[in-house]
Amino acid sequence: MANTRNGTWKLLIWLSAALIGLGGAYATIGWNKDRIDKIEPEVQKNTQYRVKDEEATIWLKKEMANIERGQKEILDEVRKLR
Repeated sequence: MANTRNGTWKLLIWLSAALIGLGGAYATIGWNKDRIDKIEPEVQKNTQYRVKDEEATIWLKKEMANIERGQKEILDEVRKLR
């Protein structure tokens, strides 16, 4: 009879530990979900800004290429005058 009680207690302790672990996992998942839901609008804004920045970067690169081309032409003309 002592073995049965001992086995029952072990089973109850194991089940309690499993339930505590599941509760902790559920709470962590819920906390992460809430955090992601709060961050989601900011991520969307950042994506929109990143797209705008990429468009501006393309324009800036074109303008810089034009300036560099102009500088090269000026430098070539100066070299010819020497």
